[in-house]
Order: sequence, then C-alpha cells, then structure tokens
Amino acid sequence: MGKYTKPIVLIFGLLLTLGIVLIAGDRIYNLLAKAGNSSPENVQITAVTSNSATITFTTAEAVQALLEYGTDASNLTLFASDTETTSHSIVLSLLTPTTTYYFQIKIGDKTYDNAGVPWTFTTSGANTLLPSPTLGIQSSPTPGGGGQIPCNEVAKRMGAVPASPNYQISYDLNSDGIINSADLALCAP
Repeated sequence: MGKYTKPIVLIFGLLLTLGIVLIAGDRIYNLLAKAGNSSPENVQITAVTSNSATITFTTAEAVQALLEYGTDASNLTLFASDTETTSHSIVLSLLTPTTTYYFQIKIGDKTYDNAGVPWTFTTSGANTLLPSPTLGIQSSPTPGGGGQIPCNEVAKRMGAVPASPNYQISYDLNSDGIINSADLALCAP
C-alpha cells in the first residue's frame, strides 16, 4: 500500500492544480472579455495648461484604463492609468510647454485611438501674464502722494487686495487693485 501512496498524491495534486487553473483561467478570460467590450466614449481633452492636461471619457462598464502618450505619434512611451470606473479622468502632469502630445487609450488587451491615429493636444506656452519683478527701479509718487515705497514693505503685502486686512492703497503702486510683482517693479530698493 505504501508504494501506491506517492502516485495517488501526485495524481490528486495534478487534478487539483488543473481544476484551479481552469477556474482561474475562466475568471481571467471573463475579466478581459468584459474590459475588451467596453470602449471609451466621449473622449475629451480639458484643462490644458503649459504643463498639464486632463483626459476624460466614459465606458459602459467599470474598467481600468491605461493612457499611452508621448510627443511622437508612432512612439508613445509614457503611461498614466486610473482606477476601475465608468467615468474616467486622467491627469497628465509634468508636461513641457508649447509641445504637442499624442495619446491612445488601452482597456484590457484592446487599444483605442481616434479613428486610426492617436488623439492630440498642445500644451500652452509659459505664463507671460505677469511681468518679472525688477527690483531697484525708482518708483514714481503714488496716486496718494506717498513718494517712494521700499520694496521690502511692498513684498510683505504681496497678494493683498482691497478686502484684505494688510492692503494699503499706497503699496499698490500701479493702482491695479492688488499688490503683486508689478508693484515690486515700481518700488524703491
């Protein structure tokens, strides 16, 4: 009886392993089939700035999506993913200003693009709305007749607006309603 014990245990182990593989394989197949049947819809590119963009889309079923993106349409080497959901929103950050990016969406084992080509967007340029502060320029008298205002006093009040407790009109050297870097460009060193 002892010489038959090893083969019986071995056969039992093999049957158990085969059963686990069949059950797990069926579940994995169903998961991939579910993901493969849920294509992205209503793909939108929103909130594009000089260094980020948000890609939103929906799927019929809750799936995890992977965004493949890059600056070369034929070589998408960067990746971003989200959690399993039906309403997807993937933020791409650390992008380069004034650069065109391409992306495609991968769900399960299927890749989706924009009718045969990757979707595309271009980041905006660097923020040029605010002037760079230039310290040391002599200011002209303020509208209230205050004379020259020291830059260190202006700097203490940066960001103040008329409703702020530290706002004083005499430090708003360009009279734009906020104490900012434009006022630093006009203060006395």
